[in-house]
Amino acid sequence: MNCAALQPLPHDVLTLVAERDLGWESPLELAHPGPMPALLEERAGLTMAALGREAASWIDAYQAQGEISTDRPDDFLEFVIARVPDRVVVCMARFERALSIARAAQVHDDLEPRARLGRRLRMHPAAAMVDLPGPAEEVIGAIALGLSPPAYSGWPVLVAPGLPTLWRQATPVEDALCTWLTRPRSTAEVRERFVGADRVLQRLLAARAIIGA
Repeated sequence: MNCAALQPLPHDVLTLVAERDLGWESPLELAHPGPMPALLEERAGLTMAALGREAASWIDAYQAQGEISTDRPDDFLEFVIARVPDRVVVCMARFERALSIARAAQVHDDLEPRARLGRRLRMHPAAAMVDLPGPAEEVIGAIALGLSPPAYSGWPVLVAPGLPTLWRQATPVEDALCTWLTRPRSTAEVRERFVGADRVLQRLLAARAIIGA
């Protein structure tokens, strides 16, 4: 079944992900017939649902490494990123890992003064540009409903602590600029390389996706 035909989706899947109230009971129960570790379900629900019936096997492989607990979902997500060959599953794991980092920084960043353009800029250490396999509504909706997501096409998503829901779809210019700012650059360099950069930079500063270097 093609998820593109699921319009409108029966749930506001974007709000569900933002609030971490994923409602994946059916896919997760199919994937893992035993009790699901609470933190793993809460913080890695998309990844677990994307793993489907292979989730239990990957949890066992993860725990077999020794001194590893499913009470540390970020560790499990890093394991999935490094070991699972499925591209969609890895995308979901990277997305949830980025959300976890941004969420941890959000409280601290709320106390910081509003960022301004400086002479040098770089990506915020808690921000990331993550590629989803396709449009967020289709991919997350498909996984939420236990369906196959659309064929991989690569849709950039910005994850940053200043965004109200921690993430949103990125524009192609934001994607290119954030990728370029993985190391510090001068503001003059940015303006020379990207036409109309100031408007984009202001959006990224407001999202706390970039900071002064």
